[in-house]
Amino acid sequence: MQDILSDDVLKGMILDAGLITEKEKIAGQPFFEKSENGDKVLIYTSTGRAILYCPTTKKIINMTTVNLSQTPQGTEQVPVETPKEETVAPVVPEIPQNVKIALYNGSNTSGVTNTLEDKILAKFPTTEVVLKEKASKSDYTGNLVIDLSEKNESLAKELAETFGGTVGSLPTGETTPQSDILIIVGNK
Repeated sequence: MQDILSDDVLKGMILDAGLITEKEKIAGQPFFEKSENGDKVLIYTSTGRAILYCPTTKKIINMTTVNLSQTPQGTEQVPVETPKEETVAPVVPEIPQNVKIALYNGSNTSGVTNTLEDKILAKFPTTEVVLKEKASKSDYTGNLVIDLSEKNESLAKELAETFGGTVGSLPTGETTPQSDILIIVGNK
């Protein structure tokens, strides 16, 4: 586990690290489909991300965003064994569908949405860039991240932090794309 936690981005963000002890109780949940007893579930509060990690192979099995504010109806707590020094109870990750992201170029530089798309997909592999277009104006002063679906607040914040922007609302004059999140790339 040292390999994963050595990344400065992840340090200090653990909410809970649990050990899967009863795989049969989580059968049917897509996030845990490839898990085995002994795998670890790592949940990060500041990013709203959950990672399923296999200590034996030292590989990440699955990643997703989680809703830390409530447990989805009709689901039960994931059977994990919390280490003795931890006092926080395990949180059940909400398994969202792929988050669809639209990119608008609100700058004077061509190709910035292609560059940003590559970076987003590398850092957030469960997302999908569904649209790249020119914004209605090209004088945005910075990157703007808009949670259009109002269901991905933590991911919107993480995108803004990662790519140097702010979270806000859809500017007047911009069309609303068919996506969960819109990022308008501005001049820097």
